[in-house]
Amino acid sequence: MLGVIFFVLQNHMEKRLGPSSWGRVVSLANLPATAYSPVAEYPDSEATALIAAASQLAGKPLGEFLEEFGVALAPELLAMYPGLVQPEWKTLDLVVNAEEVIHSVVRRRNPLAKPPVLRCARYSTDELRLVYASPRKLCQIAKGIIRGVAQHYREEVSITDESCMNDGDPFCAIQIKLIASDVVGPRGSVDAEKPVVPAAPAQEQASNEPPSAQFSAMWRHAERPDLRTFLAAVGKITAEQLSQILCVDQRERWMRDERPETEYYINIYRSSQPSSEYAVDILYNEFLVRREIGEAPTVDEYRDRFPELVEQLQVQVNLRDALGTAISAGVSNGPRVVIGLSSPIRWTPPAGYEILGELGRGGMGVVYKAHQISLQRLVAIKVIAADLAAEAGILARFQRERFLLAQLGHPNVVAAYDAGESGGLQYFVMEFVDGVSFATLVKQLGTLPVVEACELIRQAAVGLQHIHEHGLVHRDIKPSNLLLTPSGTVKLIDLSLARWEQGPTHGQSIMTNLQTLGTFDYIAPEQCEDSHSVDIRADIYSLGCTFYELLSGRAPFAAFGSLVMKIRAHALEPIAPIQQCRADVPKQLAVVLERMVAKDRNNRFSTPAEIHTALQPFATGANLSRLLSS
Repeated sequence: MLGVIFFVLQNHMEKRLGPSSWGRVVSLANLPATAYSPVAEYPDSEATALIAAASQLAGKPLGEFLEEFGVALAPELLAMYPGLVQPEWKTLDLVVNAEEVIHSVVRRRNPLAKPPVLRCARYSTDELRLVYASPRKLCQIAKGIIRGVAQHYREEVSITDESCMNDGDPFCAIQIKLIASDVVGPRGSVDAEKPVVPAAPAQEQASNEPPSAQFSAMWRHAERPDLRTFLAAVGKITAEQLSQILCVDQRERWMRDERPETEYYINIYRSSQPSSEYAVDILYNEFLVRREIGEAPTVDEYRDRFPELVEQLQVQVNLRDALGTAISAGVSNGPRVVIGLSSPIRWTPPAGYEILGELGRGGMGVVYKAHQISLQRLVAIKVIAADLAAEAGILARFQRERFLLAQLGHPNVVAAYDAGESGGLQYFVMEFVDGVSFATLVKQLGTLPVVEACELIRQAAVGLQHIHEHGLVHRDIKPSNLLLTPSGTVKLIDLSLARWEQGPTHGQSIMTNLQTLGTFDYIAPEQCEDSHSVDIRADIYSLGCTFYELLSGRAPFAAFGSLVMKIRAHALEPIAPIQQCRADVPKQLAVVLERMVAKDRNNRFSTPAEIHTALQPFATGANLSRLLSS
């Protein structure tokens, strides 16, 4: 639990006093510079030293600082552990159940841990007494958390100390009374200084989703939700959350061919936010939407209008383009954008093949549909881009993909037929899959029936198990890399990022080589930390995110705009329970999905074969042909 507290304390200090403040806290505490992990435990002595140093740097008495920090900590805890909080609970209900909740969290990781004693006696629906006892004597944090929880539930409470360990008493006795419900007060304005998880709008009361996801759901269920009305109702939110909401509205209106002015959203953001940290996400969001609808925007178009943001925009675009999108055989998703290709590829195929047309372009080259004359069959030929053929890393990645495919042979994995060099360019020939990607199914159908979704993921898991048995990790499992053929067979494609599971590792993090990462809507938390040390459980997480999208119509963190926000979400944000948007998902199936997308890979299924076994009962009676006929 201390790991979580340190993690939130760092964010709290940096929001108050700037990015360099945490380093100063650690220095004041006479501790070595350390990246505190929210999932690790640390000595009590470090907690005492860090909290005292943070209070000193903030210039506040320790008790006052601890209570203020507790208020900030509350929404973070609620967001991290939504599954432990019942939707019908309010402030006093949560206090009554706090000991059970905290102990289940702490002792799950460390059975020998000694969390605080929290005993309650409830005298009425509006009053209770809490007894707190802990060697750490952090009762002020506990009181701050209670106030923060009350803000979350739009309630007002009074808290009275009857005894306190800091005054020499053996325990703290605290009286808590509910004063008022449905309090608006200062929550009527957007405030980035004290982030509070907002109460959901009336139609979303039971939701633990971030506000941007709630607003996105409103767009799906209403003709046009009013942006300013939603912002007024949602209450206090962070600058990042505000940016996410604005991006949702901006995207929805662009996709309806309204072309709203970016200045409109930037002005809303700046009217309440002193920092422009997340303003560039609004600009970047428009840039991506324009690409998606087939335009070719340039960063220079924004230079005169937003001179203070254009350099940040350029970084975001460069980051996106560095990732590329290797479009494989038989797949065409949306407009074809040439990434990393300075000129169209002009290529003469090897003897025995007749080029019929272009299927798609991506980060490494182009994929052609072709006719293999000798065997009278359709094939797909992937050719490396001429201006990338001289780059050792790209060439090695291209050659690795064709080599790995040649080692495999399974109905659920695209087959490799041939490879070589023609016209000075490397190529390999693959099975042509006349199929529909899972991404296209979601785009056309919105959400998939539960039985059919289970069968699609079950088959994908079978193909993934074959890859695993050959010692491989795919590292780019996503809806566009899974195809459904007219015969009802799922095909796993694109091994351009695959590698040997037990191969040498290089400690490669997100900032060292973006081309080995995969796709951020589906990427496992550990893959961002070190993409070369992941095992099959990273693929299981990505398959779980894909499963979530088939059932809900969107990736778990689709509402998070920028790449950095998505990475942070995969590492820290809870995935909203699938039953919130799909009441027809059986509870046991929801448990399977939750295990697939567990943050800690040790809590996931160990192999894809286990997923196949878990999903088989739910896939009985599936009729995949009806998806294609729809």
